[in-house]
Amino acid sequence: MADFVLAKRAEVGITQRELARRMGFDVKTVRAIEAGRSVAKTTVAALDGAFDLPVGTARRALETGTAEEPATPPPPPTRDEIRERLDSFIARLERLRTEIVEVFEEGDELRELLGDGIDSESRKRWSA
Repeated sequence: MADFVLAKRAEVGITQRELARRMGFDVKTVRAIEAGRSVAKTTVAALDGAFDLPVGTARRALETGTAEEPATPPPPPTRDEIRERLDSFIARLERLRTEIVEVFEEGDELRELLGDGIDSESRKRWSA
């Protein structure tokens, strides 16, 4: 917040006293802000008005370290992009399904090979 206020004050070309007057606070408050001390929400809100900024700009600077607006989200995907993603997802599911079937088939083959030769303890481990 201190960096934001110092930079804005330099950009606008005003003194601490003038900023305090615009905010409706004592100059000690501005000095405290620029020294990096914690700031009340009402003080942060007053900064928007003092610098003639959109509401919430100073709060965003306090919370995120930057007064920049968040980047606009990307446009939603087109139908073709959605179709490609879906096709890719389905292909991955098919590969997984194939692998699962193979694992179960191998298990069935092993059971057939061993038949009743599996002792009860091994059978418990195998079916877990």
